[in-house]
Amino acid sequence: MGFTNSLKISALALALTTGVANAHPIPTPVSGDPYTATDAPITWNGSEGTATNGILNNNAILAYHFDVSTAGSLDVFTNDHDNPNSVAALYIYKKDDVGADWTLTHFSYEAPVSGPGNPFNIFNVSRTGWQDEINFGKSDAGLRANFDLGSYVAFAVGSQGMVFGHSPFDASSDPTGAKLSAGFTWSWTGDQTDIYTNVDAPSDFTIKASPGSLAVAGPVVEPVPVPGAIWLMGSVLAGFAALGRKRTIAA
Repeated sequence: MGFTNSLKISALALALTTGVANAHPIPTPVSGDPYTATDAPITWNGSEGTATNGILNNNAILAYHFDVSTAGSLDVFTNDHDNPNSVAALYIYKKDDVGADWTLTHFSYEAPVSGPGNPFNIFNVSRTGWQDEINFGKSDAGLRANFDLGSYVAFAVGSQGMVFGHSPFDASSDPTGAKLSAGFTWSWTGDQTDIYTNVDAPSDFTIKASPGSLAVAGPVVEPVPVPGAIWLMGSVLAGFAALGRKRTIAA
């Protein structure tokens, strides 16, 4: 009896330890410049998520993971604390249904504004460098757009980073559809040192349903893997059950 129980415990422990997995890995870039990606945890209050004081610096990237469980319009925006050294873009990728890559579905270099006379953008984030209707500064990256069901990762990309092979100054170079594995690059001119500031720039992130939208975003739902060890455990336990039946019949 003691030997049989030990086998059961060992099989269960093997299955549990084997069941640990990262459900949403990010692929290694195959082109572009090297970068450091930091997973920034989102604090959720219902379907509104916020993350504060992430650090953008040179080739740093902040990665925010979330799932969309009800499709619709979402507001996704950054706030770089009005630090002019933290010029950043926002790129949002959706996990591919097949394969390990992700596809760019949304991007922003500046959030929409209601007009040059408003020192805030539509998300009530103050515009960096705003003085008046002539000197209206720059709006931090953000967007209001429709999202389908699925798993997403939003990147706040510092150092004026762009998707490899695309430039925000070329209106015809829409990066939508680019793969995350393509990577990023850090300079419009090719001279990386021209834009490195070496100044840490705190950046905040917010995601929530747009006004009047029923869209629901939330934390990533990790699927429960079923590795071979679990099937092994099931076979072992089934064997124990059969053995018990045989002993009962023999008795």
